[in-house]
Amino acid sequence: MLTLFTSCRLSEHDARQSLLTKAVPMRSHGATPAFGAFLLLLLQRALLVVADIDPITIKGSHFFYQTNGSQFFVRGVAYQVQGRFAGTLASIIDPLADGPTCARDIPYLQQLRTNTLRVYAIDPTKDHTVCMQQFADAGIYVMLDLAGNELFINRTAPAWSTDLYARYTSVIDNMQQYNNTLGFIAGDQLSNDADSTTLAGFERAAIRDMKLYMAQQGYRYVATN
Repeated sequence: MLTLFTSCRLSEHDARQSLLTKAVPMRSHGATPAFGAFLLLLLQRALLVVADIDPITIKGSHFFYQTNGSQFFVRGVAYQVQGRFAGTLASIIDPLADGPTCARDIPYLQQLRTNTLRVYAIDPTKDHTVCMQQFADAGIYVMLDLAGNELFINRTAPAWSTDLYARYTSVIDNMQQYNNTLGFIAGDQLSNDADSTTLAGFERAAIRDMKLYMAQQGYRYVATN
């Protein structure tokens, strides 16, 4: 059963109305037109800040909005035309690099009350600004795998190599800049039989190194698991 959650943050419209109603008429204080233009610029910048999507933080095993501390509950769908095995393929159809397709899909995602997308693989050499901004405007966050282009930790023959490290860090470099990047997935293979018993150690190494890499780069902390 899906858990429904409504944020108590002001909507962009409500915030705009609140700021406008608190604005002081310039004439009553004898302000000059230049001062009025300065106030207008400050107001516009404030509205841009209000409209930006709130980053999600982690406390224990739960997600919370960074600004007001209220809990964030994931209502998510998988968003990848190639499906869950996209990260094992040599050629990736990047769902976050196609602005028109993202714009087309948003109304349907909103009908489902989606607030999170699970993306299995992206091309870190492409620009994802258009899609990520569109999703941010719709209040949608993205959780994505670091694997791709046949670079992943194989569950039956696990390894943690320099090629994998380079692939994983390239995705982090590309995606950490967006406030609606909710999390990175460094290991999602199942360890449930005799042939995959050694897998967990390699996945833990990948998670450890990616957390350390983000800290060394001074990036915003993004949940990684």
